[in-house]
Amino acid sequence: MSQEENHEIQEARAGYSTSGGTAKIGLASLTARELRALIREVVAETLAELNIQSHPETEAQTTPLEYPAHPNRAAMKKEIAVYKALHPELVQKYLGQYVAIYQGKLVDHDADPVTLHQRVIQKYSGKVVLSRKVQKDAEPVLYMRSPRLEPRL
Repeated sequence: MSQEENHEIQEARAGYSTSGGTAKIGLASLTARELRALIREVVAETLAELNIQSHPETEAQTTPLEYPAHPNRAAMKKEIAVYKALHPELVQKYLGQYVAIYQGKLVDHDADPVTLHQRVIQKYSGKVVLSRKVQKDAEPVLYMRSPRLEPRL
């Protein structure tokens, strides 16, 4: 157990007491991190009391799995790097247009993304081709709007 987890447990115990084998916890005062640390400790203590060893396969199942990467992800990252490298030149020539980059080279451009996409599919079907709109910034900031949910009174 790390020192950080140990510290979180100690903080969490400030609102944790046992009497007659029943735990009383001031849950409202705990953060999510403190609560997780406390749960890990209680589970470990319970397993120790019952003399149960945790099984490595069980622990592996509870560990969150990394999202699987697409097999062509590395190729697409290369095309994105080429786009970033070519960006100053692309802005001068193709600002506001859509460009297609394949194997590190600019292969096509068009003002209409659908027309460009149709040509790319026709010429490079099944290949990794980056299609992007050329904007001032190589990596524009995306803003996502989300509703704010208020509790009912």
